[in-house]
This record gives sequence, structure tokens and C-alpha cells, in this order.
Amino acid sequence: GIALIEMFLVTLFSFVLGTYLTKKLQGLRQAARSISKNITGGEYSHTKIEVTGNDELSEVAEAFNKLVTSLENEHKRKEKYQNELETLNRTLEGKVIERTSLLYERNNQLEKSNQELHEAQQQLIQAEKMASVGLLAAGVAHEINNPIAFVTSNLNTLKDYTETYRLISEQLLTLSPNSISETHVLQINKLLTSVQDAELAYINQDTQDLIDESIQGLARVKSIVKDLKQFSRAGSDEKQWFDINTCLTTTLNMVSGQLKYHCTIEKQLNPVPKVFINVGKIIQVLTNLLINAGQAIHENGRITITSLYKNNHVIVSIADNGSGIEPKHIDKLFDPFFTTKKEGVGTGLGLSISYGIIQDHAGELTVDSELNKGSCFNIILPTDDKNKQLMETSNEQ
Repeated sequence: GIALIEMFLVTLFSFVLGTYLTKKLQGLRQAARSISKNITGGEYSHTKIEVTGNDELSEVAEAFNKLVTSLENEHKRKEKYQNELETLNRTLEGKVIERTSLLYERNNQLEKSNQELHEAQQQLIQAEKMASVGLLAAGVAHEINNPIAFVTSNLNTLKDYTETYRLISEQLLTLSPNSISETHVLQINKLLTSVQDAELAYINQDTQDLIDESIQGLARVKSIVKDLKQFSRAGSDEKQWFDINTCLTTTLNMVSGQLKYHCTIEKQLNPVPKVFINVGKIIQVLTNLLINAGQAIHENGRITITSLYKNNHVIVSIADNGSGIEPKHIDKLFDPFFTTKKEGVGTGLGLSISYGIIQDHAGELTVDSELNKGSCFNIILPTDDKNKQLMETSNEQ
């Protein structure tokens, strides 16, 4: 009987223990399923296991609950960081919109400033051009007055010759072709005397010379006007392929009145390829450099003008044997309003504007000078299409 009781008790204990263990295991299984299901939503309150006892399964349950708590804390931190990140993104988006608006506003201001700067630059160029015109006016007027004066003189002489022919023609008209009277003979003799006295052979020759000389004089005036028209185009942005030697010849025609009385001009113009330039503005640069060279020479000076082609560039050099430039002034030479001339002579803008014009042509303007020995300015312009591409890019912008 005792053996049966013991067996019963063992069976009962095993049953109770199995039931307890099964319940505990089912709780763990159910909690594991719940946490797998709710982990994405962040709901952990119903996934913890009630801990009863101090056995190994209770320890497993406690470890499970700690894991759940850790996951819950991590989820809260994740939500916090995500919320902070979303807030930061919204703040950044607002700042980006604000900065974009500010950038757009600044860009509009910059475009407006660039436009105002361009207009001011054009006004400065125009002012310097007018200053150059003022310097050239007397010389150009003299160059025009010379041919105008001898054309006027020639016309007065031709007027006298015309009067002689008029008088002779009137005497011819009084003759009757069928008359042989004594009066008729007297009229013929008077006419022959008038012809002899008038020296018609000389008048005929001189008339042709006067006409030829007048035509040449008027052609000279036309050439001067044409050169002035080229110079007046400095306010235009039009560019074209052009021979720099022609620019030099045109400029010399205009400034010769300023130079020829106190210095000699030597030209060493070599054949060069055409360059893509604004003709009027390049003539303005050449005018400024030649006038500066003339003003640096006191008397019996010499200006040497050279053009040559080297390394895909056309180089124009204008050298004088004048007073030269002090070394301390070389670095300031192309600064706006800087001048070494006496007060009231020049605007101080010529070289600065000339430097800018050459830069706009993708070229360089350099200077070599030695005090009391002279200066040499060099204009270096590209002959390839780099300058043309630069202009097209500028127009697109």
C-alpha cells in the first residue's frame, strides 16, 4: 500500500509540475508572440510576464521582462530622435526656403548692381572718349582746315577762270557767221586779243590741276570724317574681324596733328591676321596711348609703332623716348583716376579704361618703362576664337 501511495504522490507531483511548467512556457511563448507582433507599434505594456516564484523559469521571465523594458526604452528613444529629426527637417526646410528667397533677392540685387556698374562703366568710357575728342579737336580741325583752305582758294581761282570764259563766250555770241563787214573783222580781232591776253592754254592746264587738287583735299576731309566715325563707335558693343594695322592707320590720321610738330613717328607694321574686336574701342585705346606718348615727349622725340604676330597673338607696341615712369608708379598705372600728369591735364581714366577694354577682348595691356628714357606699352590680342567665345558667353548671360 505504501508503494502505491508513493507512486500516486510522484505521479501527482509530476502532473502538477508539468502543468506549472506548461503554463509558464505558454506564458513565455505568448509574450514572445506579442512582442513580435507589437514591436513595430511600440506597444510593450501587455508583453511582460507575471513573475511568481524563484525557480529557473521565473528567472527566465525576469530576463524576458528586462529585455522588454530595454526594447521599450529603445523604442522611446527612437521615437524621440525621430521626432527631433522631423522637427529639424522642418526647420531646415524653412531655413532653405528662407535662404533661397534671400539668395534670389541678393541675386536680383547683384544683377541690378552689375547693370548699374555696366552703365557707369559706359559713362566713364564715354567721358574719356569725349576727353580724347577734346584733345584731338584742335589737331583734327587743323587737319580739316588745311584741305578746306586750299579747296576754297582753288574755287576762287576757278571762279576767275570761269569769268574769263564767260567774257570770251559773250564776245563769240556777238559774231555773225555770215557777216564780213569791217565791224565783224574788228570783233574777231578783239576776240583774238582777249584769247591771247587770257592765256587760255595756261588756264586749261591750271584748271585741271586745281580740280585734281580739290578732289584730293575733299578726299582727305572725307577720310578724316570716316576716321572720326570709327572713333565715335566706341560706345557700341559690336565686334568684328578686323585688321589692327588699319586701326593704327586710322588712329594716326586723327592724332597726327597732336604729334607731328614735336616728334617723329616710325611705323613698323608687319602683316598680321585679323582679330575679333570692337573697332571703335580699340581705336580709343590706341588714341589714348599715342596721346600719352606725345605728352611724355617734350621736343625732338620719337614714337615707334610696331605690329607683329607671335604665338597666336597680335602684338601692338607703342614706344616713346620720353620722360618715362617712376618704378613706384608702375603698379598704380592702371588704377582709376591715377595720373602722373599735372593738375588739369587728363582725367586719370585713360589707362584704366584702356586696360578694361583690352581685358574685355581677352587680351593683355602691359608696360615697360625706365625713368628719363621712355616707355613701351604693349597690346596683346588673341587671333583664335577665344575672344569671340568670350563675347558670345557674355551676351548669353
